Amino acid sequence: MIRHKKVMLLIPLLLLATLTFFLLKGRNSEKPVVFETATVKRGTIAQTISATGTVEPIDKVEVGTQVSGVVKKIHVDFNSTVTKGQLLAELDKITLLATLDLSKVSLKSAQIESEFLKQKFERTSKLFEKGMVSQQEIDQATYEYERAKNNVEKALSEVKKAELNLSYATIYSPINGTVLSRAVDEGQTVAASLNAPTLFTIAQDMTQMEVYAAVDEADIGQVKKGQRVIFTVDAFPEDTFHGNVSQVRLEPVVTSNVVTYTVTVLAQNPDLKLMPGMTATITVYLNEVNDVLTVPARALRFTPDENLLNRLSSQFERDKKRKQGAEVNDPGSTPKMRSSGSQDRSPAKTPGMRKRQADPRSKPGKGRPTVWIKKGETIRPVHIKTGLSDFVNVQVIEGLEDGDEVILSVRNESLGNKKEAGSESVNPFMPQRPPRGTRRMR
Repeated sequence: MIRHKKVMLLIPLLLLATLTFFLLKGRNSEKPVVFETATVKRGTIAQTISATGTVEPIDKVEVGTQVSGVVKKIHVDFNSTVTKGQLLAELDKITLLATLDLSKVSLKSAQIESEFLKQKFERTSKLFEKGMVSQQEIDQATYEYERAKNNVEKALSEVKKAELNLSYATIYSPINGTVLSRAVDEGQTVAASLNAPTLFTIAQDMTQMEVYAAVDEADIGQVKKGQRVIFTVDAFPEDTFHGNVSQVRLEPVVTSNVVTYTVTVLAQNPDLKLMPGMTATITVYLNEVNDVLTVPARALRFTPDENLLNRLSSQFERDKKRKQGAEVNDPGSTPKMRSSGSQDRSPAKTPGMRKRQADPRSKPGKGRPTVWIKKGETIRPVHIKTGLSDFVNVQVIEGLEDGDEVILSVRNESLGNKKEAGSESVNPFMPQRPPRGTRRMR
């Protein structure tokens, strides 16, 4: 019984000793803080907008006919390359030839009548001079002769009209280009009563194409003539085509209460890969800077908290004393921190001072974003001046140099990589705020 009581008393002591052992072991074996960093380097920053559009030829002509008739012969087909003045098709000319012959007969009859009335007018004029005919007779002869001359001119116009209609039965190409469509077949009857029926559609010079893109009203104010454009089409997903904005049309297009504006993009098509009607996904470069210092936008969102600074202080002091061969006696001491505006390398004396040095909104850098850079075993905040941002990278105008190492996040290995210290958790499905100090792009 006494032995049983001794065992019951030893169990809590053993548990306490075990817990103390593991706590001390965990403290002594605390893993270091790991920095996720990126190197400041030169690159390109661009602000862009995207839209979709349709590829079309620069010039597209619909060839029709002004006369009715039966299509007798077609000399071209789809995709035929034609030149200006080349014969495309012919209509049956029997009816048109008959109309021309009839008009010529009418002209001949009018000319004969005019010649007869001319002779009558001349005889009456001579008799009127001798006083042998009255004024009424000379007036009648003059009237009949003038009317005969008008009839001749009218008949002549009818002949010209019949000849012109006959020429319309032979259809020629008005431009150099490629036949996109053929709307008729041989033997088909075309009727040109009110509107000229379209027989062929010809595209001119398909080595140059245009993209008609619909740009949202929220973005149209930033689109200007001459801006660089790249685009892709579904038929060639691996190819990127280049062009420039050639026109921004003022006419709005309203579809389901959505207002868009048509932007015309001129693009080269030397390989004839672009075909009329293709859907293009375009990217318009609004602003672009090349060969500038860039830093990831994540670096501007990183700010270490007080717990992280205390932990870094402990780690720094332990590493320093370990190198000197001394025992770590003061795990709460602070590392050597440098602010961006000072060359003082003395350690911060109080947590409050350290917090003021870490605060990116402190007065020396007010109005400018702050990044933290790592150099050796120390980190320090730097106030920078930024330029363009594409929400992935940010242009750095001043404050950093090529090759500087900026901190993106800090991961505490002792917590099993489950939590990042000093940075906010970011939901990738939620809209993000742009880095402070960058110009916002709509």
